[in-house]
Amino acid sequence: MMKINNFIIVVIAILLGACTTMSGPKYWSNQVTLADGSEAYKVSCAGIFSSTDACMKQARKICKDQMVNIEVVDGLKGKYVPKRDSREIVFKCGVPVVEEEAPSTPERITTSSFQFQSDALFETASAKLSDQAKSKFDEFAKAVSAVPLKSLKIIGHTDSKGSNSYNQDLSERRAQSVLSYLTFLGVKADSVKAEGRGEEEPIATNDTAEGRATNRRVDIEIQGGSTTTE
Repeated sequence: MMKINNFIIVVIAILLGACTTMSGPKYWSNQVTLADGSEAYKVSCAGIFSSTDACMKQARKICKDQMVNIEVVDGLKGKYVPKRDSREIVFKCGVPVVEEEAPSTPERITTSSFQFQSDALFETASAKLSDQAKSKFDEFAKAVSAVPLKSLKIIGHTDSKGSNSYNQDLSERRAQSVLSYLTFLGVKADSVKAEGRGEEEPIATNDTAEGRATNRRVDIEIQGGSTTTE
């Protein structure tokens, strides 16, 4: 009888181990070609314990120390936000090159969205840009200087730690710091705006440290176009 019970316990342990393995996050990553012919990466996540921020973690591993540039896919406007069930993101690494249209072509307005993690830009509870942050925005300013900008919007976000009013104020101050530095570097647009949205627009769960780190971010949205000539 004891041998049978021990056998049952071993079988249950094996099944539970297999269940954990099968249920844990799985990642598929591959290179894809976008509609404009450029190359990008796609990361898909699956499993009971997977999440959107887990997918972002894989994207950051692929890009290493470069910025994760979320691509506009299938005509979606602005930043490509994966559906809650699909857990899939398409992205490029680094600041993309913005090409200026030839003067003879009609004006074309393009919208791009960029995401910077706040932990790499600011000290905790601070809105002062770090030297590392200034280096990132120096690179960003150089890239977007190729074309005239129609609009430039900086949006600060926080996690859910702290009060709503504190998070709102911190997100506003951080967005304004980024905008002030880009303006100092000579980045200009017909419409310029900095705003904070506090903890109201999370892109990952606030129940884990990793998810909260993903939510602490600064988004930059730009619209640019070539100059139309007669």
